[in-house]
Amino acid sequence: MQRVKPVDGLTKPKHRPERTCFLCWATNNAPSMLRLAVDEDGELWPDLLHKAPGRGSYFCMQSLCFSKLNDRSLGRLKRSFPSLNIQYALFIERLEKALIVQLTRHLSRLLPSAALGRDAVMHRMWHHAPLILIVSDDAGEAIKRQVHDAASKRRNDGDAVDILVDFSTDLLAKASKREKISVVAVNNCNDAIRLQQFSTWLTQVKDAG
Repeated sequence: MQRVKPVDGLTKPKHRPERTCFLCWATNNAPSMLRLAVDEDGELWPDLLHKAPGRGSYFCMQSLCFSKLNDRSLGRLKRSFPSLNIQYALFIERLEKALIVQLTRHLSRLLPSAALGRDAVMHRMWHHAPLILIVSDDAGEAIKRQVHDAASKRRNDGDAVDILVDFSTDLLAKASKREKISVVAVNNCNDAIRLQQFSTWLTQVKDAG
């Protein structure tokens, strides 16, 4: 049987599964949400990559919803998981560790093609490819100001750029194998998008602590 090629402009868009947050009932595409996995012992685990076996639930990780997360709100999951062992503090600890692991992995994949250090980053800013700038939490005010000014100029010229500020110095040093690095520029790609997402989540987790 001969396959018929799709007519230009009529190709079906890629389907993205949607999930509902167990707490606020907001619906969003699954990759933008945190999957909560419950193991056979009733332990609750953060499933950042959505690959853990068994049943699970989803959490939107929006700041307002995250601020309401506690032992009581996690109790709603017992409707689907009666044997759930509710320990908010332990779950947050597991989530922080999982985020650090994934951030380190994504950084390690991005850094070989990244611009490291102020001079290299400023040079990369002349390119027109979409960028994500990573500024460490111990970067000096002068570097922060220079990066923000250059990013504003890029935006005014119509070039896309996002900035991750106050990024963990320890994570950058571990991933880059350098003692200290203040600013990094990476091309905007799937790994970089995940880096943004997980960095935002880690900030929420640390603020909650």
